[in-house]
Amino acid sequence: MGLRRTEINLRRLLEAVPHQQNQSKLMHYVATLREQLDQLAEERTPEGLPRVSKAMVNDYSEKIEVTAAILAVPSEPFAWTSVSGRSPSKAEGKSIYHSPGLRSRFV
Repeated sequence: MGLRRTEINLRRLLEAVPHQQNQSKLMHYVATLREQLDQLAEERTPEGLPRVSKAMVNDYSEKIEVTAAILAVPSEPFAWTSVSGRSPSKAEGKSIYHSPGLRSRFV
């Protein structure tokens, strides 16, 4: 039995996940993987049997949820700094939340 396009795409995305560092792309991957898994689980043969075994669907599902769990836990604590670069004081009130992957944009 050959692989369907949905399963091939799902496998390719799962292989790409460990190499992807961009959080927004990883969130998109998880959403796409979940959609593809739903499609794959619904596919049937002409005889009415599932195209993919329940064990394979569960295996794919576990891999997707591991990726989603990694996204839910931040890898590094974020730092609070002020606009001037010094530690924020209560009197200044101009603290900005900096993420390690974001650029500062002054308005």
